[in-house]
Amino acid sequence: MPRFERAYYPLTDSWVDVEFALRMRNNGDYRENPCWNSRASFLRGSKNSIRLVPVDNSGNDKVNFFRAWPGDEDKLKEEASELGVDSGSSEYILCALRVRNLIDALILNLRDEPDPVSVELLGVIDVEELESGADCPDIVIHHEGRFRVQFGSESTRLFVRDTQRTPGFEIGLDDWILDVSKVSSDVLKPLDDGGVTIPDWNDIKILVHQYWVRFREGRARALASRLEERQSELDKEEAKDVLQELGHLSFSDFNAEIKRMLDEEELSSRTVYDMVYEMFQVQMEAEAERIQKDLKSYPMEGFEAELTKMFDRGDILSKELIAMAKKLHERYLKRQADYSSRHAALRSRPLVWDRDCAVKNHRKGLIEQITQNDPSANRMKLEWKWTRELQETLDGARRPPGPPPAASEGG
Repeated sequence: MPRFERAYYPLTDSWVDVEFALRMRNNGDYRENPCWNSRASFLRGSKNSIRLVPVDNSGNDKVNFFRAWPGDEDKLKEEASELGVDSGSSEYILCALRVRNLIDALILNLRDEPDPVSVELLGVIDVEELESGADCPDIVIHHEGRFRVQFGSESTRLFVRDTQRTPGFEIGLDDWILDVSKVSSDVLKPLDDGGVTIPDWNDIKILVHQYWVRFREGRARALASRLEERQSELDKEEAKDVLQELGHLSFSDFNAEIKRMLDEEELSSRTVYDMVYEMFQVQMEAEAERIQKDLKSYPMEGFEAELTKMFDRGDILSKELIAMAKKLHERYLKRQADYSSRHAALRSRPLVWDRDCAVKNHRKGLIEQITQNDPSANRMKLEWKWTRELQETLDGARRPPGPPPAASEGG
């Protein structure tokens, strides 16, 4: 069970150390007056408020301290359980005390006895405490109108996270997870008699403020990003509706109409104009590809004749579409011609010379025969010479020459 250095003393509404309580007890009737672990939980009437009793260790040279009143120890475990603290470690009760103390400090200094600087920074008009547990936030901070306008949020849901306590709910844009897992326990408990809460607000005020600014700015960026994404979705929906209305027009008629809509503010923005224009271009490209695919068997002259017929019948409304289809067909015919030329050249070569390994093996055999007949021959020069000879034979579609007489091939 944890030991307490100080206790809340309702008689004077202050924090007292164990020596003070022992002196009060020894005044005559062995009563030190009630001592409690938390001013906030005491005033709130929490069922988990823990009575503390001073322990006098003067006779055994040990340090004096407060401990929980006999029978109240289980309240510490119950408090930890209600806060949703993982009990898998011996430190879980300390974790629960740290969390409870910080929640009480926030409620006191933002609502019950508000600190003006903190209230101004957080834009507080009210603080609502929720039920204990890790399945929901600990408190809800309701913001004033000016804050709502500036940062776009009506409230902030705060959850205190510690080493053995993590949120068990889905974290949203307005959820501030105040992580104190790396904060020393010294700042989460009373340090002097002048304190009125656990922990002393002056010890954690700057830390809370810094964490708040970090959360506030991060939320503002996330909110701006969401608004931007939503605006983009709305622009796309508007652009699709406009395209559905104007998609049947020729390019020139479409261009004139979309410009008129922009000038007369029938479109919500230039962004929508650009989107519609791009969608119409994509639609034209897809139509040109379809036409070219249907007529790809025609030579260029016949292809152009078919396009003219389609334009005269009204199947094609735009000369720009005709130009796009012609360009696609020109590319298609060029690819076909290039393909045919390449295959004709390949078919004209002897098959054996189309295989790199056969050429290499033939060169290797020639060089081996030469060096066997003339051991002084320079192999590097031979490889260079016969590589060139074989390449010329390959390119000229000639049969490769045989090795020359050994006497004529010196090093």
